[in-house]
Amino acid sequence: EVLTKLGLMDFEIRINSRSVLFKILETSGVLETTVKLSVLQTLDKLDKIGWDGVTLELGSKAILDDTQIVDLKVAVEEASPDENLRQVISAAVKLGVPSEKLVFSPFMVRGLDYYTGVIFETIVTKAGIGSVTGGGRYDGLVKLLGGPDVPATGTTLGLDRLCDVLTDLNLIPAELKEPVTKVLVCLAEETEPVQNYGLDVVRQLRENNIAAEVYLIGRSLDKQLKYASDRNIPWVVIVGSEEVATKTVTLKNLRDRSQRKINLDELQGAI
Repeated sequence: EVLTKLGLMDFEIRINSRSVLFKILETSGVLETTVKLSVLQTLDKLDKIGWDGVTLELGSKAILDDTQIVDLKVAVEEASPDENLRQVISAAVKLGVPSEKLVFSPFMVRGLDYYTGVIFETIVTKAGIGSVTGGGRYDGLVKLLGGPDVPATGTTLGLDRLCDVLTDLNLIPAELKEPVTKVLVCLAEETEPVQNYGLDVVRQLRENNIAAEVYLIGRSLDKQLKYASDRNIPWVVIVGSEEVATKTVTLKNLRDRSQRKINLDELQGAI
């Protein structure tokens, strides 16, 4: 529902279960716990490195023989959801998740060892960025962290990845592209009085709920103006020794390129 409301349509929710994974391993003759976890770490890379890569990595680990690796491949290809996973999928569909969005992925592991049941992650097909959500069931985690012994299920929303995907697919609404910073204070000279005056201007703007930043790194005024323009900051306040002496600022509108000198106490009303 979240992804759909964000405008993402071409995605799939890959779903699996730790019980399905352990059955695959046991069918392949993998019984030792530490070996299971090591095999799962490699199996989790299947969609990235393919079976050839999985075979090479398992061979380099020397934890499975050739017959077990072949049996593992067959077991993955023949795997199907168990009864619990079928119930979860059915419940998800009843809650409104389109059935075509739910894809059984028998090699999807999710690397965290505290998962105890169903696991899932979401892939935006066109993004090529990996999963943008992911989670699962963890029966013992709350107790492990000092809480009561209760089962739980949780998921993440990968905000950074989602923002990247929305940007790449041009799905961010225009109103959200407006700059956060409304005013850039530019220092025309690298002197302590000018810097202190610029900081005072920023403070006054912020106290009046106007989002402002000051360009403190010693760069030419032209480069400071370009910085503001590149970030779509609509207003620039320029301060130099003349402005310090007269308690004024030079206010420049980067939208229409107009500018004027005004008294400092007029600044808030002019923006």
